[in-house]
Amino acid sequence: MLGAGEEGVPKYVNSPESPIYHKGQVLYGLGRAKNAIRREGAALVVEGYMDVVSLAAAGVENAVAPLGTSMTEEQAALLARYCKRTFLLFDSDRAGLAATFRAGDLLLAAGVQVSVVTLPPGEDPDTVVHGQGVDALRAHVDDAVDLLDRKLQILEGKDYFSSIERIRGAVDRLLPTLRAVKDPALRDIYVARVAERTGVRRETLEEELARTTEPARERPRRPQRPRPAPLPSTLKGLGAERTLLLLLVKDRDWIERAGERLAPEDFVDPTHRSIFEALVTDPEMAHPPDDLDPGARRVLEELLADRTELPHAGRVFAETVARILARREEEEARRLTEGIGRADSEEEWLALLREKDRLRRSQVEHGTAGWHTAARRIERLKNEDGPEG
Repeated sequence: MLGAGEEGVPKYVNSPESPIYHKGQVLYGLGRAKNAIRREGAALVVEGYMDVVSLAAAGVENAVAPLGTSMTEEQAALLARYCKRTFLLFDSDRAGLAATFRAGDLLLAAGVQVSVVTLPPGEDPDTVVHGQGVDALRAHVDDAVDLLDRKLQILEGKDYFSSIERIRGAVDRLLPTLRAVKDPALRDIYVARVAERTGVRRETLEEELARTTEPARERPRRPQRPRPAPLPSTLKGLGAERTLLLLLVKDRDWIERAGERLAPEDFVDPTHRSIFEALVTDPEMAHPPDDLDPGARRVLEELLADRTELPHAGRVFAETVARILARREEEEARRLTEGIGRADSEEEWLALLREKDRLRRSQVEHGTAGWHTAARRIERLKNEDGPEG
């Protein structure tokens, strides 16, 4: 059941996950909105269920919302079954923009064209409809711009086209969107647009895209139980989460890639989760943001001041991401195994078995199957053999 809000709790609270409810596979309001979405040929994607309720009450029937902090691949694929165009109406603050571009890239990858609606600062669809009326919201939707054009606007506003070094940084921030788009004609338009705005030759962009997409093609051939080289000894004891954050602070070029592989929810430590979200939101930050809680601020200041050298950054990135993903998947597998043993009905038992099988396939796809077992075995052997050297 998708529960209603209650007094005294945060604005958006999701029901606990269960064998029949997975928030990453559900779009709030889709059951009622799907006919209107088909009729309009487009969906409005808003941030939370109160926005959906307010818009429906005002007569806007083609709105849906992801039930979580960010859209998932499953939700994007689900929406693509009903329309080929979406309008994103997330908050216009830094966190909202980060969520907008993550969702936009996922929708492009699902074959959906994406436009971004920019609302006044501090406003969301709910407040606009209640304060100014539905016509005001429709006017903002009419002024929506394409996802790539919105990225270019923001980069322009941050002076990213003023020097060679900053243009290089702009290209790095635009590449994920170029990689995501699946429609051949739209991809051609995007590449031409980026080439025109950055001055980088189209052929160079195509070569860059070919290089960055190659690992994805090769991923299925990787062994199911990889054993990458261990982290440098200077990082021993930091843990995967803190080590990854240290890498992101020292080399900001990895932030975009980390944001593509991980979500804040993948971090077990709430402090690390807050820091990761802050870095993804503002990759250029030089100081902790004002809204960061004191504990996370202290840890981020320590990371910013840390002078530890990080050789083999690519290896550090790959291993820490794999460890973070493997830990989350291992905890989920343990939960499912316990649930299977306690299942009260055959229906629940079968649902849990299917979910565990889906998780196993995901582990194989990501190369994390058996990771923790192998890692513990390697660490035990290293301790028995003594230090290298």
